[in-house]
Amino acid sequence: MTDGTPALRVHVGEEVWRLDHGRVLVGGAPLRVLRLGGAEVPAVFAATDAATSRRVRHLLDAGLAHPDPADLPSIPLDELTVIVPVFGRAESLDRLLRGLTGVRVIVVDD
Repeated sequence: MTDGTPALRVHVGEEVWRLDHGRVLVGGAPLRVLRLGGAEVPAVFAATDAATSRRVRHLLDAGLAHPDPADLPSIPLDELTVIVPVFGRAESLDRLLRGLTGVRVIVVDD
């Protein structure tokens, strides 16, 4: 963007249906239909100005697009917490926990 902040790239989810030449998106959770004015939304695009920044925020909030992982800042492992919801899968949980070294883990047993 113009203030020197790199533009955030987002990907329209592969699970999102694109209708009317990409101007209508169907998807997200909960399921929603979003009609976008103007031109087709490309599968990958960047927030480069105020208008596209609003569109990116709207698509992210609706669960129709996802940030490009390459654009996300790296986080030191000692600042990361992994939350694992689990129900009745002790063997799988044990295998997962053995692989999560160097991070805090919170297990939520439903």
